[in-house]
Amino acid sequence: MAGASPAGEWAERLAVVALEMTSRNAREPRPSTPEQAIALLDAVVRRLAERGVSTRRDGLSVPLPRVETTPDWGASRLCPLAITVDLERGWLLVIDRPTGSPVVDVIGRCDEAGIDALLDLADIVNEGAYGNVFDR
Repeated sequence: MAGASPAGEWAERLAVVALEMTSRNAREPRPSTPEQAIALLDAVVRRLAERGVSTRRDGLSVPLPRVETTPDWGASRLCPLAITVDLERGWLLVIDRPTGSPVVDVIGRCDEAGIDALLDLADIVNEGAYGNVFDR
């Protein structure tokens, strides 16, 4: 980034601190127990059903059905995108089978009020609008 002058370095540090503070505030509230995370993911499944998307919670993730334009990602290149919740970080997009999966942090409300915005973003990513977001 800037780095060449002390002023540029301070501006860069200030931008990082501002982003961290904003993202921390945007991720509140979030579940504080695994049981709350499971209940929230069950709400994601219900909201997807309202949108005509059939899926189920698989442990601590909700896989999205692949569509024709879903990018090739994962070891088999055909894994679905999944939504999960981390108690410290909030919403995450992962390749289904989150163990060892690359992660995309989602900055946003990690509660029932934030589900629609999360699903709008997940739909766009799943449709391939940003290409393979895990290959960056």
